[in-house]
Amino acid sequence: MKKSAHNGRTFAYSKEQRQKLSDKGGPYFMFREDFLDITTMAGAVVLQKLLNFARWRMKKTEAAGRSFDGWFLYTVKLFRKQLRTKNKRAQLRLLDPLEKQGYIITARRGMPARRCIWIDVDAIDNALEKAGKVVPSFVS
Repeated sequence: MKKSAHNGRTFAYSKEQRQKLSDKGGPYFMFREDFLDITTMAGAVVLQKLLNFARWRMKKTEAAGRSFDGWFLYTVKLFRKQLRTKNKRAQLRLLDPLEKQGYIITARRGMPARRCIWIDVDAIDNALEKAGKVVPSFVS
């Protein structure tokens, strides 16, 4: 499994974490309603979009025979298309609270450097458990 480092922390999805990411689902319209117990409504919508995109990226990467390390490219243009945000500043207002809560990590990676996101599915599971919610979205 390929590992990458960011600020001294090693990121790589274990087999269990990949399973958690691929097994997500449940009763939601635009987002899982349990997410409202751990973040705002806007944060819940963005978190669900990111989880859906990460799941799609993981399946596409593994279908190509490569290992998915959890990082995925989520550009300003793609964010604008999926969430109808007007500019980068509006996007940062949506992503910053999720990053401060520890659910995602953003970094500029690659050459040329572009925004990439890593989702901490364990932190989301722990927050849902602390809120007293059953976690069927990640745990099989």
